[in-house]
Amino acid sequence: MATNLELIKVVHAEYNVSTIDVDDVFSDKYDNYQILTRTQGDGNNREVRMRLKTASGVDTSLNYRIANYQLTSYSAPAEVKYNQSSIIHLTYDSGFGGSYVANIYKPYDASSYTYYQFIGGGEYSTGQIFHKSDGFQKSTQQVTGFQVLDAARYMYDTTIQVYGVR
Repeated sequence: MATNLELIKVVHAEYNVSTIDVDDVFSDKYDNYQILTRTQGDGNNREVRMRLKTASGVDTSLNYRIANYQLTSYSAPAEVKYNQSSIIHLTYDSGFGGSYVANIYKPYDASSYTYYQFIGGGEYSTGQIFHKSDGFQKSTQQVTGFQVLDAARYMYDTTIQVYGVR
């Protein structure tokens, strides 16, 4: 299996956005993708989230299954499981910035589930937080893109890079 990353798209949002749509990045050209994201917050504790998109729009149903492992500077490690979620939890940011790396597997294959792995870190009001998540979208549909969204307010100075693995 080849392991070269090929840049597909870069999206940058400067100021005051609550959602960023990244369309038409998944295709039959690649089976696996890597997404690098860096965002800045507004100083409040916020959760950065993701939803997958199909030709009919953003999947807001309870199709997401996630096992999330959290390591923080202010409490004991925790495992959080979401059996039915309408979003994928990515990272936190309280204004100092948050980032994550996402690996997406076979999103364009309508005959299988879309699997994902995320590693992210950010700043929370009480300290640093690190996440590692694994999960899948429990539906067989052709995923063509995704939406990054802020749970409460706005993102600033956000850059999203999407790579295909060849």
